[in-house]
Amino acid sequence: HVGPGDGEMKSPHVIMFDSQGRLFVADRSNSRIEVFDNGLAFKAIYDNKIDRVSFVWGAKDYHLPRVVSADGARYANDKLEWWSKGSNATLYTVPEHTVLTNCTPGHRF
Repeated sequence: HVGPGDGEMKSPHVIMFDSQGRLFVADRSNSRIEVFDNGLAFKAIYDNKIDRVSFVWGAKDYHLPRVVSADGARYANDKLEWWSKGSNATLYTVPEHTVLTNCTPGHRF
């Protein structure tokens, strides 16, 4: 579908799959990258217009704002931190810093 909502695109210009079968779509007009699982269910959005990442974890929706980082892209609230650098991303708990999941797509954007 065409539009600004989750799973909708205005002008996709890069489409790639990682080694786990996830689909990554860079959407120029919406200024974001959307991630879908191998069943094409929506997984995450990196929204550059409002500097946040949105995703579902444990059947709950999360919207983490981008925060200052010396290197890589870091999004955090008082409970979770999403850190991405290059082609890797990790979801941590705060303040324990327990790794909940690691994402390593096969391509960089």
